[in-house]
Amino acid sequence: MKRKASEGSDEQTLTQTLPIKRSRTYSKEVNFSTLTFPQKLWHIVENETYKSIGWHQWGTCIIIDVELFSAEILSRQGELKIFETSVMKSFKRQLNLHGFKKIRSLEGKLESTCMDQMEFTSKKEVYFRGYFRREHPELLTHVKRPYPAASSGQND
Repeated sequence: MKRKASEGSDEQTLTQTLPIKRSRTYSKEVNFSTLTFPQKLWHIVENETYKSIGWHQWGTCIIIDVELFSAEILSRQGELKIFETSVMKSFKRQLNLHGFKKIRSLEGKLESTCMDQMEFTSKKEVYFRGYFRREHPELLTHVKRPYPAASSGQND
């Protein structure tokens, strides 16, 4: 899939093959039940406890080990539950609804450059979303689920 010409520099950056950056310093305890989907996602990507998800080296894309993510994150129950769903397909739908785009051009190139930094056990997927950046939680206010346009309500 080609990106718009205005996003050419992003395309160039995203298609280079550099390893995932795993050195995170974020360690704050979080009450996930009070957070929005983007906030929950950002907190788990920032927390090195989770091995199934991480930032791409530039901190502009997230990389998900699909099988491990399902087991490590989505299968949690009770007080340990992070997301409302336990199904990967529903989680991906939430990503799409919040504007995350799957970046296919990086997926095939990750294995040789990133296997030593993330313990991938299965298919890995890469997602990009403007304003979703490593070490920038203040940008999360811009990552919203779009709402359908309200009808005009005018009677003819």
